[in-house]
Amino acid sequence: ANTTDIAEMVYRSYPSKRLDLIADLTTNLQLLCHGQLAIMTMTQEQMRSKGYEHEMFEDMVNLPLSAEMVLISALGRQDEEGVWRFSLRSKGDLDVGAVARAFGGGGHRNAAGFRSQDDIEKIRADLMEIVGCHDGLTIGGNG
Repeated sequence: ANTTDIAEMVYRSYPSKRLDLIADLTTNLQLLCHGQLAIMTMTQEQMRSKGYEHEMFEDMVNLPLSAEMVLISALGRQDEEGVWRFSLRSKGDLDVGAVARAFGGGGHRNAAGFRSQDDIEKIRADLMEIVGCHDGLTIGGNG
């Protein structure tokens, strides 16, 4: 067996629709808190119209963290009932687990998630408040 080919198929081979999803998510990307908080969202209607499945979003929350200035990334997608499902990731000692718990969710310091029935504008405003946008991203870290 050719281990290089196997690794390529397992770890670096995705359907071409994944590129479409990346393009759509980055189009919806908002950089807040002086560029330190990245939020990407996708409504159920957007997902349905493009044929995106929830499994396709695996690891997409990590995309914005490749930018030097982004310290926290949030990816929200709406389920069939209209509930927002958010995944959170952070760099360093910024505790997104604390953010998720503030929304009734859970997780760890650098990887967490929550669900919300609030509208996206309220979720976005609450996220900015909880992470301390006005104080320089102070949640559970050095700030």
